[in-house]
Amino acid sequence: MIEALVAQRLVSLRSHLSERLGTNLTLIDAAERAGIPPYKMQRLESGKGSWETLITVLTFYRSQGYNLDWILLPDNSNAPMVVPSGNDLLVINDMVVKFSKRLESEYRELSTQLRQMGYIPLEDKIIPSAETDTPMPAEFDLS
Repeated sequence: MIEALVAQRLVSLRSHLSERLGTNLTLIDAAERAGIPPYKMQRLESGKGSWETLITVLTFYRSQGYNLDWILLPDNSNAPMVVPSGNDLLVINDMVVKFSKRLESEYRELSTQLRQMGYIPLEDKIIPSAETDTPMPAEFDLS
């Protein structure tokens, strides 16, 4: 028998997958996609399915990018619901690299404009060590 918590999470996953797909994924639709009869999906979502069916459904949700830890761990607060694929991570990495390059380019342009106006960017300015030293407390001769 499936724990109620896992059963609730399976219902949540079906709802979340519906949103991701942009369609109302019914219990029948989810069962069909997972390759099980609808009555078995209904039993799982009500906490009464078999381990074999649960494994089949977990495999289906994992193929959709869902994190099995999020489904199965009693405390899933630190587990993401969705695990990004390698392709998703590459896309994100490419976006970060492009953003970084653009930011560097914009910074160089801003620095050039500031120099033309007579301002010196902080990292280009050499600050004498006397200006940066921490002042020492005054010493008193109490003799």
